[in-house]
Amino acid sequence: MVQYSVFSDGNLDGTIADLPATVRWAWVAILFEAEKLRGRIHMPVRVLARRASISNDEAQEALRILQEPDPLSGSQAHDGRRLLPVPNEENWYDVATWE
Repeated sequence: MVQYSVFSDGNLDGTIADLPATVRWAWVAILFEAEKLRGRIHMPVRVLARRASISNDEAQEALRILQEPDPLSGSQAHDGRRLLPVPNEENWYDVATWE
């Protein structure tokens, strides 16, 4: 089954645009996956790397960056973090601003 996702220009315009291209591609892959479970994703590094066409090291770095506070973010929910690890669930994350 083909899956479609709707992106707004805000998904790629904010401070995400200041990050390396590998992080932006990871973000696109994450948002696409997040459509399935309404903001929750299961994203092991190797899966993210494959979907974003980046290396495993770049995917690991992207996950790290997307979990860090972003003081310049337009949304200060969760201190501007984009991903929140789900407690006690390996490789599961919530997209912080999904709602």
